[in-house]
Amino acid sequence: MNVDKRCKLIRKIPITRAAVADTVVFEELLDPGNTSQNIYADRGYPSIEWVTRLKQAGWRTHIQRRGHATKGISETQQ
Repeated sequence: MNVDKRCKLIRKIPITRAAVADTVVFEELLDPGNTSQNIYADRGYPSIEWVTRLKQAGWRTHIQRRGHATKGISETQQ
């Protein structure tokens, strides 16, 4: 979902079948006209390619990092 930071209103929300992965509609949600260039996403999205493309386009990414069952994530990553 794309939410306007200043107005706190939903700007875009795609409606898809349950079988459609969120990553398929991710780019549809990017809106350069939004009052914030921050992107918050869960850990299913990160890849070096995605993050590089988003940063080059001027977006600030805040994508969760994956933990490991035996290792977990560091205090800094939390």
